[in-house]
Amino acid sequence: MQSAEPTDEAIVTYDCPLGGQHAPPGDEVRIMFWDGGEFVVACVCGGEPLTEANSQPHPTRDHLVMIGANDPTPAEWLRLDAAADGWYALNPHTPREHGTGTYAQQRQQIRERARELADEAEPEPIDGNHDERDEAARGVVCPKCNANSGRKCQRPSGHRVRSSHSARIEAAVDDGVLTPQQEEADDTADATPGEQVALTGWSA
Repeated sequence: MQSAEPTDEAIVTYDCPLGGQHAPPGDEVRIMFWDGGEFVVACVCGGEPLTEANSQPHPTRDHLVMIGANDPTPAEWLRLDAAADGWYALNPHTPREHGTGTYAQQRQQIRERARELADEAEPEPIDGNHDERDEAARGVVCPKCNANSGRKCQRPSGHRVRSSHSARIEAAVDDGVLTPQQEEADDTADATPGEQVALTGWSA
């Protein structure tokens, strides 16, 4: 099976750490594969040619942002995957540090899962992980984004996020849906900056 065909329509929009506004895909950015199902996006704001964006070291990493595997919808993930140009600082045929198989094999598994979930209204995470705390927290309405019971939290842009907002976790504890011990698990829905899509600045 082939990946979805890329289009000129923007998949995500974001403000990079260097002040530029970008809407991949486009000539001012380069989308690259990273790890199993993530993406690294480089932009021209860093002054480096995009053809060298997959090499290291960089004068600065501020022109790099990361998109987590579960932050886009499966349909958006497939479009990013189709628009990607090479791997960032990885040999896809080497074994992964965590998990089994090579980076390329893991990505193919995620790609196949994304295709299966692309048409679902409420798809599960495409990386196959399962967060019991988050599923339990969905038993209450989110006070922050007003997601109804049983539905995932979302950002103001409408993008769904895998992990519930901290306010929802607290509400679930108050309602007895979660125990305080479960509440202590890391929460990522509030920690990732950016309202348009889950993008994080690169960190060494």
